[in-house]
Amino acid sequence: MFQLLKSKCFYCHKLRMSVDRVRVFLVKLKLLEMGDVEGAMTLDDALQPCQDLFDEEGMGKGKSFSVDAEPMLRTAEQKYRRYRRNETPLQRAASRDPFIVDHQNQVIDAFQRACVLVKGCENCNAITAPLRQDQSIKVFQKPMPKRQRKFAESKLRQKVMRALHVETADTHSFSCCCCCFV
Repeated sequence: MFQLLKSKCFYCHKLRMSVDRVRVFLVKLKLLEMGDVEGAMTLDDALQPCQDLFDEEGMGKGKSFSVDAEPMLRTAEQKYRRYRRNETPLQRAASRDPFIVDHQNQVIDAFQRACVLVKGCENCNAITAPLRQDQSIKVFQKPMPKRQRKFAESKLRQKVMRALHVETADTHSFSCCCCCFV
C-alpha cells in the first residue's frame, strides 16, 4: 500500500507513470490471465523496437506508442473482453497454473519497480514531495528538496503566467499580465 502511495501524484491523483505505460502492464497481465504467456512475451518483443516509452533505467520519456504497437494492444484488449464474456470455471482454474502465476508476479514486480523509479508525474508534469513511513502505520510527507522545489515553483509560475496571459488577452486585452496594457 505504501508503494502505491509513493507512486501516486498528489496533484492529478493518478499514478505518476504515464497512462500508456500502465496500459502495457495491464495488457500483459490480461494476456497472462487468459493463459497466453506466448502473447505476453510477443508483446514485450514487439514493444522493444519502439522503446521510446522506456529508456535504459525503466523511466519514461513521455512519448506515445509506435504505430505498430497500438493495434496490437487494442487487439489484446478485445481478445480479453471476449474471454471474460465466455469464461468458464475450467478456464478460471487454468489461470491459476503456477507457471502463469510466476509470470504474473514478475510483471507485477516490474510494474512496482517502474512506478517507484518515476520521479515526476508523466501525466501532469508535477513534482510530488517524497513520503516516508514511520513504523508501519504513520505516513509523512517529507519536505521537498530545494532543487525540486525551485523547479516546481518555476513550472507553477509559468503555468500561472500562461493562464493570466490567456485570461487577460481574452477579456481585457492586456498583453502579459494585469499591469501591462496593449
